[in-house]
Order: sequence, then C-alpha cells, then structure tokens
Amino acid sequence: MQRFHSSFGYCIRWGVKQGCLIVVLLAVVTWVMRMMGGESVSLSMHDVLTGAAVAVAFGVVLGSFVFLFGWMGRVTVTSEGIQAPRYSGFHDFVAWWDIGRVGSGNLSGWPCTIIQRKSGNASVYLMVSGDRRRALAEAIASAAPPSNPLAEYFRKSASNGSPAHTR
Repeated sequence: MQRFHSSFGYCIRWGVKQGCLIVVLLAVVTWVMRMMGGESVSLSMHDVLTGAAVAVAFGVVLGSFVFLFGWMGRVTVTSEGIQAPRYSGFHDFVAWWDIGRVGSGNLSGWPCTIIQRKSGNASVYLMVSGDRRRALAEAIASAAPPSNPLAEYFRKSASNGSPAHTR
C-alpha cells in the first residue's frame, strides 16, 4: 500500500508563481489606468519590494491551502485497486476491474485525473501533482493489470510527454 499527495514544496512554488502573476497583473492595470488618467507614474524600490513581499506572502498562504486540499485528496494504491476522493471529499475504494473511463479535468481549478467506474458509482479524482505524480504513475503501473484503463492512461501520457502525467 502506497499513499500519495502533492508535496508541500510543489504547492508553495505553485502558489508563489500565482501570487507573482496576480501582483504583476494588478501593477500593470494600475499603471495603465493612471497613465490614461493623465497622472505621472513613478516606481520606487520600496514599491517593488512591497509588491514582491505581498506576492510571496500571498503565494505561501495560497500554496498552504492547496497543500491541505491535496492532502485531503490523497490517493492510496494497493494491489487490489485505488482509494481516492469523490467530489464530496469522502474517499472511496475502486477495484482495478471497476475502472472504466479515465480522463483529465480539474476539481475547483486544481488539475486532476478523473476515474469513472464501470459500476456507475461516483467518480473519484486523483489530485496528485509534481514529482509525486510521477511516483503515483509508477505505483499504478506496478500494481494495476497492464490492460487497466488507468495504467494505460498514465502510460500514454508518459510516452507523449502530456502534462496530465507531470502536472
């Protein structure tokens, strides 16, 4: 039995990138609006450092929330199947034989792999990202039957370098 969730470092890096993007976009919009209003716009080192500090602080907070969200969505791989969260957040076990269609999607904006069951029960979501996603793919490859749709999905995405394998 192996458990997987996105690493804290990966989530923090992702959050800081988002924070920087948001601060830069807000700065550009503010600059354009001031220029259109006829104001002179100056930028001091203090403004740059304040913006960077806000971006990093926002990113750390956002990354921490994403990590907690991912930790609650952790995935367990066994020789009998996989345990992962449904949309509600409750975890379900899905036997290898019950895995039907597999595809990529997102859950509240976070990229994931969606597993639909042959039995028609609720779908489950694999929300593991970064380096841990590669380890998850390897665990699935060694535990699942080769013809399993989930194993095939990860094999295909690994062979064509798809983001579904590395996100």
